[in-house]
Amino acid sequence: MAITESQMQTLVERSARVFEEMYHNRPRGGVILVNERGEVLVLKDALNGKWSFPKGAIELCDCGDIMKTAERETREECGLLRGRDYTLYDTRFMNHYNATYFIADAKPGAAERVSLNPAEVSEAAWILPERCTIPSGELNAGVRFFLKKWI
Repeated sequence: MAITESQMQTLVERSARVFEEMYHNRPRGGVILVNERGEVLVLKDALNGKWSFPKGAIELCDCGDIMKTAERETREECGLLRGRDYTLYDTRFMNHYNATYFIADAKPGAAERVSLNPAEVSEAAWILPERCTIPSGELNAGVRFFLKKWI
């Protein structure tokens, strides 16, 4: 029994909705990079204009390890490498958006090696949490949550 074009269209639409829901519900991993001056690295999303920490959704290549997700996303979004540019600690906290963040010490010179992926990130900034001048409405929920806890 062959399916009609209309049935196929319905199947495609339903599959797209299921995939979208699965994608948005995947765990996310991120890194909060802190430099020697106590500043944290935030990145401006090229699509939605919100500032966030380097982070993203877990993928198959991460083998279920959320710390690997955090490392990979940091490398993809701003070009910083664990070991060369920062020391990552297994000190983590989660927010209510299914994201796990790891604290990392940025090594001297890391700021100069930030290399943005323009498909994902339009700007980078090192900010002092207690003196953040970026309007709250331009920060994503993870950064707002962190800043409330930090100060």
